[in-house]
Amino acid sequence: MSYKEKKIDYSVELMRIVGCFIVIGLLLSINPVINNQINFNRQLVNALCFDGATIFWLITGFFFVKGNYEKQLKRTIFGLWIPVIVLSILSYLIYDYSLLRSNKISEMNSILEYLSIFFKGILSFRNFAPSGSHFWFIYIYLFVVIISPLIKKIINLIESTNTGVILGFLSFALLCVNDYTNNQLLHLGTHYLAALVPATVFVIYGHFLYKNLNKIQNYKFINAISILVTYLLINLLRTYLIMNSYNVGVDSTLDNWFSSFSIISAVLIVLLVSVLYKQYKSKKIDDWIGSISKYTLYIYLIHPFIIKVLKKLSIYKSLVSTLNGTNFVFECLYIVVFSVLVFIASLFVCVIVDRIIRKFKK
Repeated sequence: MSYKEKKIDYSVELMRIVGCFIVIGLLLSINPVINNQINFNRQLVNALCFDGATIFWLITGFFFVKGNYEKQLKRTIFGLWIPVIVLSILSYLIYDYSLLRSNKISEMNSILEYLSIFFKGILSFRNFAPSGSHFWFIYIYLFVVIISPLIKKIINLIESTNTGVILGFLSFALLCVNDYTNNQLLHLGTHYLAALVPATVFVIYGHFLYKNLNKIQNYKFINAISILVTYLLINLLRTYLIMNSYNVGVDSTLDNWFSSFSIISAVLIVLLVSVLYKQYKSKKIDDWIGSISKYTLYIYLIHPFIIKVLKKLSIYKSLVSTLNGTNFVFECLYIVVFSVLVFIASLFVCVIVDRIIRKFKK
């Protein structure tokens, strides 16, 4: 198959990589509260890292209708869910069990009682290992795949009735109202229906976004600069609102993946990546993107453990301590540099494991 005939959309693969960097950046972000006051620069940098999960939900919707249900379900169970269970067991037994025992957080006296939590977590499709809190995405993704025939029918119904715009507007308005109530209206979260409902909505958003992506990019005012400026302005507003809530003693939920700000920011990032890829695409770049993007979900699974090792290094601790009160540029450099290091280290681990598995399969 020639280069022009390939069906892979490398702009989407690049979006996966960018989404992965943003997820890593969020875990590396530093507490913005200094001396009981939120540091504006740090909160703004953190705000730029809130939307990785939302990007992945949008990408999930890009090819959702075209996928074969049985193959997709099988691939999700064996390629994602089972690895998550294995990683959860390892992290629970190696890290979380000893941590809970040493800190006497729990009164349970035997490892069998700890394992009971594991089985309850597996049976309820809910994360059970404290160090694996990011696994929520995989559990909800599995639910999304399970109900994908229903989601496809909803998409087909929306398309046949031409109600996409009005339903999109109403659902987004509902997210805005929920933000205004600090999530007291819908009580969204990272488990069960609290996560499945917004994830499903974002998957549907993703379907229609990808379907109209080329049309959107052809508008005269859509370019990399206008998108980037809009993205920064949106997150400046988000930062201001979060700080304002903190100052009046209210815990803002605008930093969550299900907020209206998150979906706007995620869409803008998707547009930005798509526009930049279109300008600079080449076969060499595509080859690099393709070789890296196939590991993004597995990088997502293991990056917190790489970060745990990183944070134990003295050089990391000293650098973080010197960042107090620094400017926006230094905060950004910290996130970018360490996100790249964690990404490369995670990618290296994934490649090694992949090669070992391939060797055993021969």
